[in-house]
Amino acid sequence: MSSVATDESNFGTLWRQPSSALSETSSNLTSSSGGDSSISIDLLQFDRENVHYSNSDQLSFLTHRSEHYYQLMDDLAIIDEIYQTFDEDVESEPYERQVADAARNVAQKKNVADQMCQSERKHITDLRNFNLYYLVPIQQWINDPVNTEIFIKYRGLCSKTALDNLFAHAQEMKLSHDEFCKGLKERLEMWGPTQFISDIFATFYERMSIYEAFLNEYPSTIVTLDSLYNKSPSFSKLIDSCVSPTTNPPVKDLVFYLKNPVIRLSSYSLVVSQMAVATEPSHPDYQALNRIKDKYIKREKKWRTIIKDRLAHVRVLEASRSIQGNPASVTTARRLYITGLLTQVNPSDPQSTSDTRTYLLFNDIFMFCQKHKPNTGKKLSHTKLQYKGMINLKHAEITPLSAKLIAKISEVKKPSALASFMRKSGTQNSRPGDEATLVYGFEIKTNEASGDMLAVGLDSQYPVPGHAAGNGVKRLIVMRTQTETEQNAWIALLKKTAHLMSRKR
Repeated sequence: MSSVATDESNFGTLWRQPSSALSETSSNLTSSSGGDSSISIDLLQFDRENVHYSNSDQLSFLTHRSEHYYQLMDDLAIIDEIYQTFDEDVESEPYERQVADAARNVAQKKNVADQMCQSERKHITDLRNFNLYYLVPIQQWINDPVNTEIFIKYRGLCSKTALDNLFAHAQEMKLSHDEFCKGLKERLEMWGPTQFISDIFATFYERMSIYEAFLNEYPSTIVTLDSLYNKSPSFSKLIDSCVSPTTNPPVKDLVFYLKNPVIRLSSYSLVVSQMAVATEPSHPDYQALNRIKDKYIKREKKWRTIIKDRLAHVRVLEASRSIQGNPASVTTARRLYITGLLTQVNPSDPQSTSDTRTYLLFNDIFMFCQKHKPNTGKKLSHTKLQYKGMINLKHAEITPLSAKLIAKISEVKKPSALASFMRKSGTQNSRPGDEATLVYGFEIKTNEASGDMLAVGLDSQYPVPGHAAGNGVKRLIVMRTQTETEQNAWIALLKKTAHLMSRKR
């Protein structure tokens, strides 16, 4: 512990040495705390005026014969030593935490950029394959004079302009992603704590405007490709020849290349948001990155409805190519909302799940399929479905399963006499199915005319008393789903479709 000298001969010169003793004393005073600063200021002022300590009125209690002075000096020295001993450790903990957080954010930001770069490289490969194996042959086909007639004959369905624009848009999209990926790669190679990234996303934001034209032209492109595939044998042969198992890397189906760019559009606002979150407020790129993030989010919200619509449209094309005998042809207005497995409940055997089929809900058709088993022994690359029938949703009522139906479906069957004997003898264990299970699904009360049986194989439909309509009868169809989420999705979209169909004239 430091102390102040008490020698009376030295004491008289203590206040007249501003370059040594005074500076040291004032330093100790000011380093203690903010509240002690005023004392050091008074002492400096006292020395500058060269007033003797014994004659001071304001600080008369600080005399060489006063015990208060020595006590004050000792107390301040003790405080000073305490700060010197512990202040470094106290302040280092939040500082080290701040450094650790900053390092973690830098690593997280780099990880997001690296994942985005890898995803972009894969997407660029898909765009290159789309161009090389589909668009270039299609471009050559439509420019062949032999194929000019089909565009004249089916002028309302087949648009040469739409295919030319598709080719141009795909070229521009690939160039945009090439530039974006190259910029990310260069920054990753020299990544550091102060690395800028907002300028790359800002440039890509401007280049992404090509997607707006691509989305606007999308319905005409989908209808044209479907019409050419169905009406031109040479075009369908061309498209089928593009997918070859010997191609390396494997070429995907045409629908994939049409759908994938639309799906990816919503991911960029998420990536920029993750970048912004991982950027410290003190980072020089923080403000610019948050501004471009807001732009991406705003445009993603603007495009959300059209993206959803375009994906529903391309699913109609996908269904037309994968279902034999499909009555839901591709049109500019038709959309496919949802598809999945549903189990129709048989009133005579409510627990049975044998009648499980693939159902497809369009904005104007609710139909179901059965897995198609080809007669030939050749293995198909894609599992084909066979159209079996449709359910009329016009003026239909869609509700969740009633408590009575749930109880009936959940009811455990009574075991047979033989099964009871086997269980008693201990040779048969209890089955998991004997326990009560959760039941999800919905009911459809549909108005079907007696002379217009749209649904094929709906033997489990039965009349609902008091619901006769016209020359038909109101029928109840009970469907089961696997989860509550599926149940809610189906009910909401079925109600939407029933409303659309009921108001059409």
